[in-house]
Amino acid sequence: MGFMDKMRSSTPVVLWVLIFSFGILFMLQDTDFFSAIMVGPTGMGSVNGVAIDQNEYNQRLSYLTEQHRSQTGEAPSMEQRAQYEKLVWDQMVLDIVLEQKMDELGIIVTDSELREMVLGPQPDPMVAQLFMREDGTIDRAALNAAVQATEATNEWIYLEGQLRERRSREKLNAYLQSSMVVSTAEVEQEFIRENSTATFRYVRFPYSDMSLDDIEVSSSEIRNFYRDNQKRFERKKSIRFRYVSFDKTPTGEDTVRVQQELAALRTEFAEADNDSLFLLYNNSESTFFGDYLSPSELRREFSSLYDLEDGEVGEVFTQEGRATLLKRIESRRAPEPYVRVSQIQLRFTADNKDDVRRRAGEIVEQARGGEDFAGLARLHSADTRSAQRGGDLGYLARGDRPAAITTPIFNASSGAVVGPVEEGNSFYIFRTGDRNNTEIRYAALTRSVYADPTMTVGAQERLADDFAAYSNLDGFEDEAERNNYIVQEAFATEDNPVIPGFGQSQNLLNEIRHMRTEQISDVIELDDRFIVLKVDEVTEAGVAPLDEVSDQITSILRNEKRKTAVLNQVKDLVSGAASLDAFAEAGEHQIRDANNVRMSSATVPGAGREPQVVGAVFGAPLQTLAGPVAGETAVYLIEVTSRTMATAEQITPADRASIRSRLEQEKGSVFGEVWVQQLRDRANVKDYRGRMVAR
Repeated sequence: MGFMDKMRSSTPVVLWVLIFSFGILFMLQDTDFFSAIMVGPTGMGSVNGVAIDQNEYNQRLSYLTEQHRSQTGEAPSMEQRAQYEKLVWDQMVLDIVLEQKMDELGIIVTDSELREMVLGPQPDPMVAQLFMREDGTIDRAALNAAVQATEATNEWIYLEGQLRERRSREKLNAYLQSSMVVSTAEVEQEFIRENSTATFRYVRFPYSDMSLDDIEVSSSEIRNFYRDNQKRFERKKSIRFRYVSFDKTPTGEDTVRVQQELAALRTEFAEADNDSLFLLYNNSESTFFGDYLSPSELRREFSSLYDLEDGEVGEVFTQEGRATLLKRIESRRAPEPYVRVSQIQLRFTADNKDDVRRRAGEIVEQARGGEDFAGLARLHSADTRSAQRGGDLGYLARGDRPAAITTPIFNASSGAVVGPVEEGNSFYIFRTGDRNNTEIRYAALTRSVYADPTMTVGAQERLADDFAAYSNLDGFEDEAERNNYIVQEAFATEDNPVIPGFGQSQNLLNEIRHMRTEQISDVIELDDRFIVLKVDEVTEAGVAPLDEVSDQITSILRNEKRKTAVLNQVKDLVSGAASLDAFAEAGEHQIRDANNVRMSSATVPGAGREPQVVGAVFGAPLQTLAGPVAGETAVYLIEVTSRTMATAEQITPADRASIRSRLEQEKGSVFGEVWVQQLRDRANVKDYRGRMVAR
């Protein structure tokens, strides 16, 4: 008998229960289970100890998904749903944070305030909307009756909560606005900045003229910079992983299946008396239009309608993932003729016009000599959209393009090459096709090609399930190699749903954010595929180590040293110079002009964004060489030729009101965003969503 068997035979049952229970206890403590359950039976997280209720979360999420369905006619995709989940979570966290802050500030809504919002002279819009007459007045009798009706208690409790919340937020906004008063001095200074201008000349010495290769940076300088600038190297939690994909997009077999579904309806479609109802009953994604369309109005991919007789249904065709069955209902003679046209467009400038004209002539000779016009269009045409179709423009009427273009087209015979024709800044070469003067009414039965839930999606999911199971048994790499699966790498950063190889995928980010190094995932379903992944590395949030950012710091220090070196060089060059003209002439430097630059501007004409230079211009003496000024991209020497400074006495009452309003909005927007973000950052947010998902 082994040791464990002896233990089992000699240990009382109660003691074994205790041993087992303690084992479970330690396991749950290790996973922080008790922290999760302390928020309550419906808690999925908490904010400063206040539970985020799962029922409310689900209600808000259901509202958004139903709203999506009503607006688009479709259920949200998995990725869209993941984005809604994040939106609801973030909003609920913010609601709790703001509610706690309002309690701290003593912001409350009294019963008398609530009564005023319902029965006062100006009821809240939520109330007014419910009792509004057709003439825009409020039905006071109906309002009073509703307030006193006992059977409406639940509805009024809900409305009361909404009104209290709205009024609380209004008070909070008023509190914030009171903290952001715009002073008279700020208004006057902004007016002066907006209305003061200067005209100046400058010589520019770009930093890029000096090579970085000769600038040395010592290891001690790198360490000191790293020590003094820790916040610059803070990073969010990141996850590096490898994955295998199982594509669930439609296959060729899926395309054939949908085509066959539509082909089976050809006879019934041709015999249908009511085409609109036929499309409706057979789940067509395109609705019935019914009007006559001219050849130029008809979609190019529907040109096969001209090969049909009235009442005839054509063959199924598929384009851009949609299968289509066309029925030509009836036709009539159009009031004017149309010509099908393909084109090659060659753009020119004043400098190369003659060269482009010669090239156009060569292309015309090639086309008339028998070369494929569509191939020439794909190779040469500047109109990339039509070039992808071999230059095809569909049918044109005489009035669709300028007469200089349509006249030679309509005068040419079918199959002729016309041009080159000059119009605007381009030469055009055309090839004419058939002529048509028939208008058509038609119906289009369309269905998107979708992946078969069993044969395509189900089969891929089973492959993914098998791979996940055997990867946990035999190893991720070995199982991928055994099945000849392609293993790809990806990198995700917390709070950034853009993941290389996946695009924007909040869904995937939600799945991996709680995973550990070496952990292999269950099957993760995305909109277009299933994936199984293995986490290779989890880097927790914090300051990146020095060895990882050393090259970055070296680049920063080299650029700073280069700026200093260029600045010192210019100081030496300008020493003793009497004027900007004399300096420029001695060193053969180019002088550039900047006219009527506003003090509020951050850019220098001809140089780009240079706020330091603009600031220096409004502090420099007139008609005097000033500088050097270290800008963003270069060092500058400046000479201010004229300056017009606005004064506070010039401000009109309308100017004051306009500037004050704008500054209040700007200050409120910035302050509000910063204030809310600070509340979020300081909040103790517990997120247990990852632990509520069955693994």
